[in-house]
Amino acid sequence: MQTTRERLHEFLYQPQTRAARAFDLFVIALVLASMVMVVLESVPELQAAHGPVFERIEWVVTLAFTAEYLLRLYAAPVRLRYALSFFGIVDLVSTL
Repeated sequence: MQTTRERLHEFLYQPQTRAARAFDLFVIALVLASMVMVVLESVPELQAAHGPVFERIEWVVTLAFTAEYLLRLYAAPVRLRYALSFFGIVDLVSTL
């Protein structure tokens, strides 16, 4: 019987199920949304008109990235190895 951590590792690192693939697509959508937000915020007229909305969306995306990073860190068999890996550093930097 697998532990919760082992099941989470399988879900995050070896996406075989429809739900795991959907999660991967969700994370990709968040990355794209974050990039769009940065572009839209750089337009002064849009920033003036929709600044608070942009800020809320950025907070949601940041919280989601933080949660994903912490889940990946928790699920990694060797946490330090993940934290210092290329993807671990990319996840951390994208969160910060």
